Amino acid sequence: MTAFIHPANFHQLPAVQQVLERFALTGYARLSLLLEQLADAADSFIEDADSQVGATWEQWGELLHAPEPEQVLGEFFEALAEAGLIKLNVTGDRATIASHAVAWTRPGLSPELYTSAEQWGAWFEREMSCPPRYAHSEGYQQFYRRWIASNVTTPEMAEAVNRAIAAAAGVEPAALQRHLSVIRKEKIEGAR
Repeated sequence: MTAFIHPANFHQLPAVQQVLERFALTGYARLSLLLEQLADAADSFIEDADSQVGATWEQWGELLHAPEPEQVLGEFFEALAEAGLIKLNVTGDRATIASHAVAWTRPGLSPELYTSAEQWGAWFEREMSCPPRYAHSEGYQQFYRRWIASNVTTPEMAEAVNRAIAAAAGVEPAALQRHLSVIRKEKIEGAR
């Protein structure tokens, strides 16, 4: 199972605001469905890679619940392209949508070694769209302290998140800790 993560204030991003202003909640819902399709087509952790989905207008209409899909979705897709959310290529009765916005990448994923629970809490808020009440809770902080003591890096955590999502195990710290343990064990075995 693939996934996409978006910021908690996604609806406030200027490009998404344009969609909301022009198409209201129907547009936001269609954008969410489109992002799900693109995320499903995305390669995990591929830097600078576009996720791409192509379909006929009829197929797009079924997926995005749009009557008269060529007219309705044509306008919608063009608006998304103008806002910079997608790249649109129309050939005959087929529309291909590409977007870098949903490929699960971590720009600048240099190995960061956090030294405080606050840093891990901020990471969970930023990267996982975790509500602050959870990201900074004592239950989460006990895992952060363990990760600090064992020198867990952000790329290792990103790999644990990727594995947790693939296993449909959830992305709370307890589940991530289990995947981190396996990742660390694999590294040690690989170094022998």
